[in-house]
Amino acid sequence: MSRPVTLWGVVAALLLACGLALYLDGRADAARRLRAEVAAAQAEAGRRTLEAEGERETAARVAARQIPVRAAERVAAAAIPKALTAEDAHAPLDSDRADRLRLADRQLCAAAPDLDGCAAAFHAP
Repeated sequence: MSRPVTLWGVVAALLLACGLALYLDGRADAARRLRAEVAAAQAEAGRRTLEAEGERETAARVAARQIPVRAAERVAAAAIPKALTAEDAHAPLDSDRADRLRLADRQLCAAAPDLDGCAAAFHAP
């Protein structure tokens, strides 16, 4: 082979090697960017999952707190009209009326034991 042909061959091989190096470097940069995007998306998904779990737990706690409140409201709503319209509503307490009031107190305390005075209501005669 002659010297100019060999020189052109070396130049062509060098250009091909540089082109291949640039192509592979570009691919590596794209892969790094994609890995960073995937990591960010996974972190965001993890945050959203924790947030959703927290919201579910909060809703469950609120619902659990509402059950005794609603039960106490039902007991009070049933007892108030009976107490106001009873024939002995304005008379001194007799034993039947006191028993009804104690029963209502016990029902309220059973529905919401955290209420003030509930420990005393369970032990009252």
